[in-house]
Amino acid sequence: MSARDSKQDKATPFDGLLKHLADQYATELLGYLADLEGITSCEPVGGEIEMMHRLTDRVWRVTQELDGQEHEFLFHLEFESSYVADIERRLGMYSWGLFEKEELPVWPLVWYVSDKRPTGWPKGSWRQEREEHMMVGSRVVSTIRWWEVWLPGGYKASQFLKEAPPYLLPFAVLMQGMRKSLLSQLKGMIMGSELPTTQQQDLLAMVAFFACRKFDIDEVMEVINMEIFEQNPMAEYLIQKGMERGLEKGIEKGIEKGIEKGIEKGIEKGIEKGIEKGIEKGHQDLLNILKSMAKKRFPYIGDSTLHLLDGLPGEALQQVGELLLECPNGRAFRQHLLRLQQETPDEP
Repeated sequence: MSARDSKQDKATPFDGLLKHLADQYATELLGYLADLEGITSCEPVGGEIEMMHRLTDRVWRVTQELDGQEHEFLFHLEFESSYVADIERRLGMYSWGLFEKEELPVWPLVWYVSDKRPTGWPKGSWRQEREEHMMVGSRVVSTIRWWEVWLPGGYKASQFLKEAPPYLLPFAVLMQGMRKSLLSQLKGMIMGSELPTTQQQDLLAMVAFFACRKFDIDEVMEVINMEIFEQNPMAEYLIQKGMERGLEKGIEKGIEKGIEKGIEKGIEKGIEKGIEKGIEKGHQDLLNILKSMAKKRFPYIGDSTLHLLDGLPGEALQQVGELLLECPNGRAFRQHLLRLQQETPDEP
């Protein structure tokens, strides 16, 4: 079975976040995303299609009362973080496999969750219906139809906070105009909702997960007290993954900044000495960023451990970025730094 054949192989914290949300608020989500009314029953169905070795994201057996009659069908919700060029092929295979399995019509919907507009998405819209035809010459012999939604869509964060149901509020973080003051407002709205405490914590963890992609970790922690997530494994997991992404961003920015400053200095001076000075400045910037990140990752780390970074060359510092993500605690981080220091050759 290839990686393409199983979506399980590509599972990410992002997938887990959306599936957890869908499991908790299935009926509400279907009503909001697909404009479905009169849902009298919404039961999860296993999304595994054995003959294809494929696994869908979420499938429900839905009963809808419409015009005095009950209609039963499968609703298939597929999550994507970026545009998929051949999505109709995947949906066609999923729909046929699900129909074979359950013998019910299938309503597919793709939910794009990204702050970037999907390719070809119409302006001023967050939901659209699509169809693709299978042709023989000029004759249509088969058609696949599905819905797509892009949330955050064209919303502004301030507008969405006024209109969205509580369980969708975390997605405001991805929208235009999100700033630190709105992040505080968002936290207050979730904590002031009538949802159970555990669900409030889940939603705040989603807020922190998304916010770590847009704000510095320090700014996120100023707004959201991480201690409230104790005893909530799902929330703790999301926070950890969000902070890891924040650390990755900080490390990437530090490396980029160092390279840019080296080049800029070289251009300004026009001589080799200028390039060397620029690289030295970039090295120091990266060193400072890594020390700052280490303090956030391991709050009780000592200065003696941080000083171990000072003598490491640039190549070793890039390994330190990886260690920040992989080491479970400050003691393990220190041991790895000592090993790196021993492996670094002395300057002649």
